[in-house]
Amino acid sequence: MTKQNQIIQSLIASIKEDVQKQVANEAKNTGEYLTQELFKVLKKAGLIIGIQGKDYILHSGLTYLMNHYFPAYSMQCKMIHFNPNENYKGVIYKCTCSAPMIGAKAVIDGQVVEDIKVTTAHGDASPNNVGSRVRSSMLRVGETRAKNRAMRDFLSINMCSFEELDDSAFDQQNKSR
Repeated sequence: MTKQNQIIQSLIASIKEDVQKQVANEAKNTGEYLTQELFKVLKKAGLIIGIQGKDYILHSGLTYLMNHYFPAYSMQCKMIHFNPNENYKGVIYKCTCSAPMIGAKAVIDGQVVEDIKVTTAHGDASPNNVGSRVRSSMLRVGETRAKNRAMRDFLSINMCSFEELDDSAFDQQNKSR
């Protein structure tokens, strides 16, 4: 188990059952899944990081929240553009995130489906928005960005994810360590 996982496990264990119930009730009432209490826990665990006074959630923080609130969630990603010879030399993914949710409605293939929440988002990666360190991984970067955006939309999180930033953010993060 990594040190980060140990920290997360110990922090989660330290939250009393009544606080967890309060957080869950607050999320159900407001539709905001990143409550102040949970924000503090994720920040302390390193799943939300600060760069130049602004907070960014990590992909691992988003997946933690999805697993915490929606253990039966599903994600589907599809590459919708990749052609290194065109004007746009990059990749674009479309990601759909869905989970059972009582009272929610979604339109799937033209049909209204009840008791499910669905969000769709796109993510791209190109030599213009991916740093030199990860340029050879543009496919994975584009997919991760699409996943993060779909999860952020699903969870109503109004915070950019760290993986959506360009290479200069990685440089800033490394300087602050």
